[in-house]
Amino acid sequence: MRKIEIVETDLEFDENRLDYRDETNRIIIHHTGSGADNDMDASAEQIHGWHCKKGWAGIGYHYVVRKDGTVERGRPLDCIGAHAEGANYDSIGIHLSGDFTHVEPTGEQIESTALLIANLCEEFDIPTDREHILGHREVGQSSCPGDRLYAKLDLISGKANYYRYGPPKAEEPAAEKKKGVAGVRIVKGIDVSENNGRVDWKAVADSGFEFAIVRSSFGRCEADSRFIENVEGAHAAGLKCGAYHYGYALTPEQAVEEAKNCIDVIDMAGVLLEMPVWYDMEDADKYKAKHNFDFSIRNCTDICKAFLEHIKPLDCGIYASFDWLENLIDWESLGCPVWNAQWSNRDDIRGYMWQYTDNEWIGGKPFDANIYYQPE
Repeated sequence: MRKIEIVETDLEFDENRLDYRDETNRIIIHHTGSGADNDMDASAEQIHGWHCKKGWAGIGYHYVVRKDGTVERGRPLDCIGAHAEGANYDSIGIHLSGDFTHVEPTGEQIESTALLIANLCEEFDIPTDREHILGHREVGQSSCPGDRLYAKLDLISGKANYYRYGPPKAEEPAAEKKKGVAGVRIVKGIDVSENNGRVDWKAVADSGFEFAIVRSSFGRCEADSRFIENVEGAHAAGLKCGAYHYGYALTPEQAVEEAKNCIDVIDMAGVLLEMPVWYDMEDADKYKAKHNFDFSIRNCTDICKAFLEHIKPLDCGIYASFDWLENLIDWESLGCPVWNAQWSNRDDIRGYMWQYTDNEWIGGKPFDANIYYQPE
């Protein structure tokens, strides 16, 4: 496992007021707080000063994760913290700088926090799950770590699991063999769009990836500028290809228009697709939220149904995060392949395909990486 780089701050503490933990069973996540001035990129030194003025021994958190992903040392790791009243005795406190009541944590903060947690869970033999990786509000009367960061804790714990245990092994799970179910071959692949820039497809193939799901289109009239280039590059390197359409539809009627756009783009490209087309149902850029999208299960499911019905005769499935599949889409009623985005070392859907990370480095660049459960 990769080790997290810690910036040593050499803060001075009142040693007479520090006590040492007898056990370490959980990790508690915090933010700076709510208020006009609290979305600042506070350093461990600044927080140390604030806590000293309160009459404390020094900074109450063990680590501070800055907005650029830098991790700074706070209170000595073996000491009892001062970050969650009633829960300090057996926990490590991690503070992410910023006010996440209304602002999103940065991608750098998410990655560094996940890697830090993976390192700490390994060192202290803590399970890397949400029962042991907690928001401050889960152990006390607090709104901390803010709604936006709290909503990311499943993602962060999943990424920590991935960092700790690595990618899935390319072999049939023993549990499936014991159940006597049909065997599957675990096949690894990536998904790409124009946002990935130029892809070194030889490096992808040399890294053991055997397929690519390439974005063809998005919205009701847009095509991915690198769709043909990526499919042809993947094929030249010996990979099989599928495609995906990123959905912006707010209603089933708009999903019908998106399906037509997807078909037109693929037809005009004239490329061979050996794997299904996928409808990408998410809100990564918050377009849906900004346009008063109805996030009900009925609307989300009806949008998927409309796209699936009008993409025919192309073979099509639904891509979504585990959270969307569990809470917003009645995927079992759709009768189609399912591609679960669950950035962890565990797939709780076990459908057609699983996106297990968004941070697989190939040829010096990060990619989304996936598992296809190929029937044998």
